[in-house]
Amino acid sequence: PPPLSPPPEFPTIASQKDNQVTGSQALRPLVSLLSLSPLSARHLLRHPQLSHPSLLPSLSYLLALGMEKRRVGEMLTRHPKLMSNVVEEVVKGTVSYLRLELCLSSKDVRSIVSSNPSVLKYSRLQCENFVTLMLRYFSKDVVREVVVKCPKLLGYNTGLLEEKVKVFREICGFGEEDYGVFVGRNPKIFKYGVENFRGTVEYFRGLGIGEEGLERILLNYPRILTYSVSSKLRPNISYFTDRLDLKPRDVPVLLKGFPPLAWLRKEDLERKLEFLETELGYDKEDMRGMILRMPQVLGLSLEKNLKPSLEYLREEIGEASLRESCKEFPSVLVYSLEGRVRPRVEELKRRGFEPRFVQ
Repeated sequence: PPPLSPPPEFPTIASQKDNQVTGSQALRPLVSLLSLSPLSARHLLRHPQLSHPSLLPSLSYLLALGMEKRRVGEMLTRHPKLMSNVVEEVVKGTVSYLRLELCLSSKDVRSIVSSNPSVLKYSRLQCENFVTLMLRYFSKDVVREVVVKCPKLLGYNTGLLEEKVKVFREICGFGEEDYGVFVGRNPKIFKYGVENFRGTVEYFRGLGIGEEGLERILLNYPRILTYSVSSKLRPNISYFTDRLDLKPRDVPVLLKGFPPLAWLRKEDLERKLEFLETELGYDKEDMRGMILRMPQVLGLSLEKNLKPSLEYLREEIGEASLRESCKEFPSVLVYSLEGRVRPRVEELKRRGFEPRFVQ
């Protein structure tokens, strides 16, 4: 009797090879268009849905906008399911609308697609609803900045988004212009929950920072809102209060002087404080005075800034003068050693003056 044929769900080695060859042939135009390496091409074979002929025109359109072949290839390999559903008409409609309505440049479009490929599946109607909503509250320049920095917002529910737009402004107490600046600098705030946002702002108000100081912090350091009060902000403030024996009135001074102290890692901060105490021979009172006067010192790199600066100054002005200078004028540690301090010290010496740093 003739040999039995294997059932369809168990293909022979020959049929597997045939399928592989067929898949390879179907993907050949894609590989050619993007000049993919053999390794990337083999990776695409795992995703036969990418061989759909409707994908090529969409990719050609992206390349025509100036996107690099390498970047488009990365989008295919990292997001095969998403990219297999990209439709040329949708992409062109969405991109054309955004470019026309928000005056986006080709560079802006490339940045948006590269940072968030899912924007390629957003319909023109989705984008239109988002832009129309945002233009009710912000200028076109601010909306453009929001879209470029956080394109994922284009797919958000506009009802929930509008609620956040209203509530966040009410919580912060911003005027119209300042609120636009705040949102343009940190559009990711709309990813935060309303209660978390409210809790963080109220926490800082409770520290006695004052409305003007709070507004300045939020405008210049909006990322402070991304940190948890319970796990990051409050522990950091407690750390400084205990470590430097701060009084309640000192905390606003510290935060308004250098807000990142509220979220920098305590381990790194401790290493810098210990280094300064050891190198300068300061006690807790000396350290408190120096840090309150120039809290930016703790934002410097220990290896790249603090150590080289102290080493140079000790050699140039002596131990006693260094100790007094850093206490009275700690910003000498913040200035660039090569760009400001060294050239001026050398100039003073050249003119016959003794280099000293006084207020």
